[in-house]
Amino acid sequence: MKTIRAILIDAENRKIELIDIEPGLPSIYKTIKVEMIEAAYLPDGKHHLYIDEEGMINNTQYGFWMKGMGQPFFGNGIIFSSDEEGNDTGATILPVDVEIELWFNSRMQLAHYIQNH
Repeated sequence: MKTIRAILIDAENRKIELIDIEPGLPSIYKTIKVEMIEAAYLPDGKHHLYIDEEGMINNTQYGFWMKGMGQPFFGNGIIFSSDEEGNDTGATILPVDVEIELWFNSRMQLAHYIQNH
C-alpha cells in the first residue's frame, strides 16, 4: 500500500519524528493512539494537525503546546499537508521546523494554563 510522509508528535515520549504512514483514519487512530480525532490548522496555512478529540476529557497525562495555535493539546498528534480537495498529503515541513514551535507539557501544566486563560 502507498504511504505518505507525516510528522508524528509523540507527546507521551516527548519526541517528534518523520514517519511514513498509510493514508486513512485507521492508520491515524492507531499511530496517535486515539479513538476520535479533530483537525487543527497550523499557522503556515499549508499543514494540519490531527489530535485526540477526547484528550482533555479522557485523563490523558501528556500533551503539547504549539506557537500560534491558541490552545494546548492533550495526547499525541500527527501533521500532514493537504491537496486542493482536502485529502491528506505528505508533510512538506521537517521535524526540526516543528521542534522550534512546540513545547511538551504534563496534564497538570496544561490544565493550569487552561484555568488561568
